[in-house]
Amino acid sequence: MGVVAIVRLFEHTAFCCQVQTEDQYIFIHDALLEAINCGNTELPAGDLYNHLHRLTTPASDSPVTGMEIEFKVRREILCFISSWQTGG
Repeated sequence: MGVVAIVRLFEHTAFCCQVQTEDQYIFIHDALLEAINCGNTELPAGDLYNHLHRLTTPASDSPVTGMEIEFKVRREILCFISSWQTGG
């Protein structure tokens, strides 16, 4: 697994003076980690209605909605981030 040094990355780019606090670096770290783990989650505006319908309607072979699956994935990512940050 590769390593990205976020602080050094921003020190040598046009963004060097825009990230100013530790909280901002943590936010960027978490956003990058989620993007790496989840891939592209962008959704065109025209697809929003159909996507919301898929998220709120259970599949025919499962009582679980897409929303519940999304929250489960998000929870797993947050648990991974938390355990990684605490070394556990």
